[in-house]
Amino acid sequence: MKKSPLRSYVLNPAILISIVTLNACAAPLATTELVRLSVKQSPVENGKLLNMEFQEIERVDSHSMAQVTFVSGGSVSSSMFVLRGMCAVARARGEKYFNSERIPSATTRYKITFPQDRPPPSPGAITSPDANRAFSTDDCTALGF
Repeated sequence: MKKSPLRSYVLNPAILISIVTLNACAAPLATTELVRLSVKQSPVENGKLLNMEFQEIERVDSHSMAQVTFVSGGSVSSSMFVLRGMCAVARARGEKYFNSERIPSATTRYKITFPQDRPPPSPGAITSPDANRAFSTDDCTALGF
């Protein structure tokens, strides 16, 4: 019987675990690829279909810019989709906290900034929106994003 020039190798489980661990350690904490999310024909509240796109269009050290394209859907589902995109941007950058601001001259553009800590709530913020309060990636996780 002739021996095949190709050898069959069995990978030792300890070596496999080491390779996976080293790859995980070598992986960067933040990615440089811009975030893009889209949803098409997804059923949402009141029988509507959600059709939207969230795209990070610029990333610099101090902030990211995002463009949102809304085609159809409900007000709650579309707002949650935008928040999901912002959560993805914060995670891609390796940031813990983020704030967003709609750009007045372009109603579908948002500037996302990344404070280093979460300011305490302002007096009365429990019953009213608090513009100074940052979202965290833990908030995103709690929402299932």
